[in-house]
Amino acid sequence: MVRIIAGEFKGFKLKVPGTTNKIRPTSDRVKEAVFSMIGERINGAVVLDLFCGSGNLGLEAVSRGAESCCFIEQNAVCVEYLKQNIAHLHCEHNTTVLRGECGRLLHSERLLNQQYNIVFADPPYSETYRWFSSKKEGINILNILIERDKLTFPALFILEHMSGFSIPEPLLCCSVMRKKKYGSTGITILDYNPV
Repeated sequence: MVRIIAGEFKGFKLKVPGTTNKIRPTSDRVKEAVFSMIGERINGAVVLDLFCGSGNLGLEAVSRGAESCCFIEQNAVCVEYLKQNIAHLHCEHNTTVLRGECGRLLHSERLLNQQYNIVFADPPYSETYRWFSSKKEGINILNILIERDKLTFPALFILEHMSGFSIPEPLLCCSVMRKKKYGSTGITILDYNPV
């Protein structure tokens, strides 16, 4: 069962696709730890939830006081469940859903004129190296966000990954704030503060 843990929508059970879609929602234990590490910075934040699935992290953020959340997801089934969750919570006014491939959407004009305080990224574990690579064939999502001026400063970037993964250098104006392991899941929180 995937549910919202705290805030305005506490206890709401999120609709999620079945396991046939290879979906891996963030566990309550990991989610609670992430939001404990973020602390009060969630209040009034403008959030970007990449590889959002059915909205587990972004909707938790809205429930806990984020001003708004933009969700990006490629899987059509996940997007349908996400839209149902948003409708049931009546939070259409402060959420945006974009369906498509993450790298393409980050370069599109659909994200124009918006900066984010907090970014969640929870790619499929098998694709983490592709999305956070320092090699030419890879795409470093964090660097794209910085280069396209999509982050306020300071901002937080929270990556969920396999516990053995480390974000490659160089990272533009970022430092690792926290790195934790929860079984096979790892969380890395980066602080973007270009001073």
